[in-house]
Amino acid sequence: MINVNATGCGRGKSTFNRQLITRNSDTRYLVIVPSLALADEYRTCGTVIHSENTKNVQQQIFRAIEANTRVIVITQKAFLDCPSKQLLCEHRTVIQDEHLEVYYTCNWRMANHMAWLDMFRVTPSKHDGWHEVFIDTDRAQVFMATDDMLDDKQMIDDLLATHQRIFTNRPGLEADSMLFRVISPDVYAGADAVHIACANFTATRQFHIWSNLFGTGFHVTHAFERYVTPALSVHYAGQRYNSKTFNAKDSSIRAAVIDYIDQRCANPVYVDNNCHDTQRGWQRVDHNCHGVNEYRSEQHIAFLSAINYSNLVSTFLHDVVGMEADEIRYALVGEMAHQVVMRGALRQDNSAECHVYVMETDLAAYLLAGIFKGAQERLIDGTDRPQKQPPIAGTDRKKACHIRRNFEQFNDMSTDDLMKQPIWQMTNSNGRHLKSFRAARGHNAQA
Repeated sequence: MINVNATGCGRGKSTFNRQLITRNSDTRYLVIVPSLALADEYRTCGTVIHSENTKNVQQQIFRAIEANTRVIVITQKAFLDCPSKQLLCEHRTVIQDEHLEVYYTCNWRMANHMAWLDMFRVTPSKHDGWHEVFIDTDRAQVFMATDDMLDDKQMIDDLLATHQRIFTNRPGLEADSMLFRVISPDVYAGADAVHIACANFTATRQFHIWSNLFGTGFHVTHAFERYVTPALSVHYAGQRYNSKTFNAKDSSIRAAVIDYIDQRCANPVYVDNNCHDTQRGWQRVDHNCHGVNEYRSEQHIAFLSAINYSNLVSTFLHDVVGMEADEIRYALVGEMAHQVVMRGALRQDNSAECHVYVMETDLAAYLLAGIFKGAQERLIDGTDRPQKQPPIAGTDRKKACHIRRNFEQFNDMSTDDLMKQPIWQMTNSNGRHLKSFRAARGHNAQA
């Protein structure tokens, strides 16, 4: 059973963790955090380990274990990269601050080494259309020891270093196979206890995946409650979803939202994965902004990113994990926006005036109904998605082909344009003039 404190951002979860560590001076702890900024908040409690140099990280970890360091603080990446997780967790209480990313997808990247496919065994799973992949660790280690550098071996390193289940959507691995990886709760094997501190944890992928795929039990000691925010306004575009593809073809909605924000403030805090332009003077933050506290006086927060799962990824989460469509999307973009918004003025005072700007109605609805209570909503004018033209019926396409065959002047005209021409009303489904038209012309029209 894993204990969970799911109270909101700014409610003192990390402070409580630090006080817990200080009070229980005889207990050894492993603290796992998602960011360098959050790791530094625990610096007064123990030894903080994080670095871009993976080998150096592993050396630091082993030195800390050998020294019997009472409190080890480590980033999620360093923890997941560690090949000796059980040694790291053994006889320690694990404190996981924020949710752990437990879901990854990767393309099979070993086209030059198809002979090594025998390190994997693929079997049908109980989920229709999905197959589970098992790795022969001995064979994989032999592969890792080879000197050939033609392929990126990081994927195999990741598979060997971490307890996980692997799925694919084909009955066998091929040169372009997609692997769906879900980290197992066994990554904490050996720990005396596990405590998770994460706002709205039951909305995260970790909760859904560990509950549904591994049967992990969670005891929520402090439930998430919506923030009461009477002075919050959520300003949103009229399109249902934000889309990179649409923005690349038509930037009018994105431009309208940015102009709208510019009219109301000079330097909002913002995230935007579509564009890295910082020339306008806005204050850019990363999507992973856990532990970032310097924006607590800011009243304008803009979430402009277009983040959507691919159809195949969504299908996996639905078919294998059992998540509904709304749960899938909100676990990604909804909770990301939740964290970004709570970097601003609401973090220290939920009643503070605050303006949040988002690019879509779906995300606005999640924030208004699931995260905040008492907020005002403001639709941004001129931001509705243009109506799509209805698809052309098959019978109309056939008629257009006949017209082009019967009347050479229309050979190069599209079906859509043909349907706007007078000839469309003058002809039948075979692309020939109607009897009524021929009669009106004295039967002298072309047949």
